[in-house]
Amino acid sequence: MTTGYSTLENAVQALHNGAMAFVPKPFTLEELISVFRRGMEYSKIFAQQKLGTSSELLSIIPCPPRYSRLGFDSWMNEEFEGTATIGVTDIFLNSVGNLESVSLLNVDDNIYQGNTALRVTDSNEHIHQVLAPISGKILSVNYKLIENVNLLAKDPYFEGWIYKVIPFSLESEVKKLTSCSSDI
Repeated sequence: MTTGYSTLENAVQALHNGAMAFVPKPFTLEELISVFRRGMEYSKIFAQQKLGTSSELLSIIPCPPRYSRLGFDSWMNEEFEGTATIGVTDIFLNSVGNLESVSLLNVDDNIYQGNTALRVTDSNEHIHQVLAPISGKILSVNYKLIENVNLLAKDPYFEGWIYKVIPFSLESEVKKLTSCSSDI
């Protein structure tokens, strides 16, 4: 989805309502190509799931039930003591294909729900943006991903986490997410 009214709230609402991606105007050709390619892959994945015909489908690991997700791209898990962990869903990773590198933010940076939290480069040098599922201050960054980007695909919900954050307004933002328990 794209619109001339590119607000974070519009992006979050669009993803919550089932949009595959949200591309704010003005966008670059690279951004459009990236989203288009992922959209084609999502279509294949969902068609195979509906028909139940693909052995590839078994390779898609669903988001754990206690997690929540923003669209089909990112997830968050409320931890203890007021922290949350965020990461990238397996379906997003399958739509991107072979990973080449990631661009991470830094400790003490702020992320905002619906804004870019991570950039992933695939083996075709396409850059894919991952939107933050929640807003917060980054407490720790999983720097292992820079050394071994395949850790994301190998274990996206546990060892492949991206950031641990102190959420700014978790209670109100989690209402805009989809519970992963609905994916089962």
